[in-house]
Amino acid sequence: MNNCRVAGSPLLAAAVLSSVLTICLPSTAAGQALGTPSISDAVRSVAESQFALRSFGSMLVAVLVDGEMVTTLALGEAMPGVSVGIDDHFRNGGVALTYVAALALQLADEGRIDLDAPIARWIPDLPGAEQASLRMLLNMTAGYPDHVAQEDQFIVPFYANPFRQWTSEDMIAISLGADRTFAPGDNWDYSHAGYVIAGRVLEQATGISLA
Repeated sequence: MNNCRVAGSPLLAAAVLSSVLTICLPSTAAGQALGTPSISDAVRSVAESQFALRSFGSMLVAVLVDGEMVTTLALGEAMPGVSVGIDDHFRNGGVALTYVAALALQLADEGRIDLDAPIARWIPDLPGAEQASLRMLLNMTAGYPDHVAQEDQFIVPFYANPFRQWTSEDMIAISLGADRTFAPGDNWDYSHAGYVIAGRVLEQATGISLA
């Protein structure tokens, strides 16, 4: 019999790179005192079996009960030859687009920014800023090339050093160095750089870092 009630009972939630796996501890382990070796052993046993069964590359496990951390576990590799650690950070990928856009809409509702004003109001030195608006950045029509798609400037150095910390200035510079395929508002193209620029606009408009 398994115990997997979310409130008040041990629940094992393993965050696994591209997905979240929820599995339940046996009731015999769930009845043990929090933080005891038997709980940690039970977590490791279940996690290791699922890690092997599902052929995961890596797995980070955190067990919390009513907000209290019970145990953690890291399995596998972050990249070939590099073990994953419990304190490792993960790129959040496309989730960033959602919260940047949501923040922009909230600020617009509060009257702190105008989605359709030229972004030159906040970043006047950016090429094309007089023609591009925050709304264009958010809906991918501003025309700033995607820095992630630039082979020599981003893809090659990224794979050479996956842990390099790219600044907003780095990413915007790569975008500006690529040929623009259309003028602001004339077309659509997926662009991470557009959201980096949008983040800079929000920082300038609020005086607060995006982080």
